[in-house]
Amino acid sequence: MGGFNYRNFRPGNPSAATACGVAAIPGGTSQTGFWSINCDGFQLPRTPKWSGNVSYSHTFELDGGAEIEFTPDMSFATSRWLSAEFVENARAPGYALFNASLTYRAPDDRYSIQAFVRNIGNEAVYNGTQQYPFVANYNGQDIAPPRTWGARFRARF
Repeated sequence: MGGFNYRNFRPGNPSAATACGVAAIPGGTSQTGFWSINCDGFQLPRTPKWSGNVSYSHTFELDGGAEIEFTPDMSFATSRWLSAEFVENARAPGYALFNASLTYRAPDDRYSIQAFVRNIGNEAVYNGTQQYPFVANYNGQDIAPPRTWGARFRARF
């Protein structure tokens, strides 16, 4: 892994808030709070080793020129760190999300009606975190949307 360093500007040594190496920046003290954080060798935050998308679309042609399109897709990512502090409770597991849509298109594409479902398995996918300074070792995590579904109508005039 390449070099990954950042600076932290806060009073008090941030050693307890990170798994990375911490050193005072010359001229800084624990009162002025200038720190260099060295995370060499760690995976970059929010960057899984593997991620990707797979999709498929199939159109069924109906009599009279209408059609129905079925489109399932899947996205995935391996485990990843959610923040640059690299503390254990900021490590997210891998995931796989499945989505699907079904679209009816009228002849000559005059209108269409689509039904869709996102995150079919209702998977909890964490995509970020923030450390809270007033609660020791607490990370508030951001989460992607749960299962959502809906419909769309489109008309051409």
